[in-house]
Amino acid sequence: MRLAHRSTFAGVSLLAASAVLAAAAFVAAPSPPFAFAGDATGGSALAPSTKTPREVAADIDQLVVSAWEKEGLKPAPKCSDAEFVRRAYLDIVGTIPTALETDDFLSDPSSRKREKLVDDLLASPGYARHFAAQWSDVLVGNGTGDQKRDFVPGLFLQWMEKQFASDRPYAVWVKELLTADGSPYTNSAVNFTARKDFSPTDLAGAVSKSFLGVQIQCAQCHDHPYEELTQKDFQGFSAFWGRLWLKQAEIPVDMFGARFAAQMNDRLDKQVAEMVKTGIPEAEARIRAERQKLRTKEVGDLAGDAKIPKAYMEGKLKGLGEASKAEPKFLKAATYQDRAGETRREALARWITDASNPYTARTLANRTWGWFLGRGIVHPVDDFNSVNVPVVPEALDLL
Repeated sequence: MRLAHRSTFAGVSLLAASAVLAAAAFVAAPSPPFAFAGDATGGSALAPSTKTPREVAADIDQLVVSAWEKEGLKPAPKCSDAEFVRRAYLDIVGTIPTALETDDFLSDPSSRKREKLVDDLLASPGYARHFAAQWSDVLVGNGTGDQKRDFVPGLFLQWMEKQFASDRPYAVWVKELLTADGSPYTNSAVNFTARKDFSPTDLAGAVSKSFLGVQIQCAQCHDHPYEELTQKDFQGFSAFWGRLWLKQAEIPVDMFGARFAAQMNDRLDKQVAEMVKTGIPEAEARIRAERQKLRTKEVGDLAGDAKIPKAYMEGKLKGLGEASKAEPKFLKAATYQDRAGETRREALARWITDASNPYTARTLANRTWGWFLGRGIVHPVDDFNSVNVPVVPEALDLL
């Protein structure tokens, strides 16, 4: 049984940090409630813990030590303070400590200096930068993608950093991410859907994997060969993006600075002048030049009570096939009925961030554990299934 390959495990503080991050996932009671049941993740709806992070960390230590003893494993010795300060900095802020920071920590006589260091690092700007980068890698990856003008990774990274710097609860920013409207330039959160080229099927796989820990994309073309996931399950989950409404929008060049905006205006004037030379009236030339401005996609939704234009549905049928006809269905749960005043993406975001959802909290806790300990309690961290079981299930339940 491999749980963690780092000898930092005996330090309670990093485990407490993991517990804090996982426990901060939800901020309100579910409204209206959803009916959830146990499933292939091995979990069910769990009540919020009233324990402190320190108490949770102590309980986890006991659970893991018991698991070691059962397997006849001898853990690595407790790491030194010099090892701990380096690893804590790398795990929480993504950099090594300076010589001065290391000396200050090593010379501190306090018996709780490790816990204090973790608290200080979690409150630092470095934590927001590092975990924004971690989550950006999970949600949009690196590079510019094939869409180029429809995906701006730098803006998404800035948006993620703001979420951590302002200490926004997980459920709040996840909802905003899933329901974001506008263009990748006017609303940075839109870059998540833009990275998947606004494709309902690609978004279904990405959301399920990132936030629910289930690789539903395995059922895109046929029923899953090993799990209780059918192609209809995949189509039903994809249908939550089946009413995305896309239109062309100008890229707001002013946001890139006055110099770039001036260059774009100069280019437009030159295009107009060239067309006028060929005999095209200036007014017509300017209309044609305006059509050649840099453009991107802008996304919105048709609400549940909206009348669907025939041309829109024909386009969806052509691009999505059976997935466009499917009723939206929560993962291994109820079918969603469209209703007035709520878009399908809003319904899905409400379901994912519901405090009773058996997937979300476990996936967040497991991913956070994996970041701090080097290996998830379920590993890979985003592949919960019937055979990929937790190595210490009680610890995952507690987190």
